[in-house]
Amino acid sequence: AVQDTGYTNMPAEDFSLIKYNTYIRYLQKFGETSKVLIVLYAQGRADSYAGNPRLAGLAEYTIKISKKVSFTVSFSNIYDLKPVVPIRNHFFSIDQKLSIKF
Repeated sequence: AVQDTGYTNMPAEDFSLIKYNTYIRYLQKFGETSKVLIVLYAQGRADSYAGNPRLAGLAEYTIKISKKVSFTVSFSNIYDLKPVVPIRNHFFSIDQKLSIKF
């Protein structure tokens, strides 16, 4: 019997597969005023390690302007070789953040 998953044209068996998640994180500080963070992610089905993974990355640069103020610029992206739902394969964003501590 196939249960209703709420998604059209998608059998329930697709939701019971085991997935793997792995990531690598690198952080480099430049004194007390700035840092770079790079993170790479991979997710996929355990029965097909290199088959159709979802890959994501983040690169972030933060500079401390004062004790209470910092500014961050980040780039993030996701690339899914075979999305489960009908969406674009690649998404990315560039963000800026101003942080103020009280």
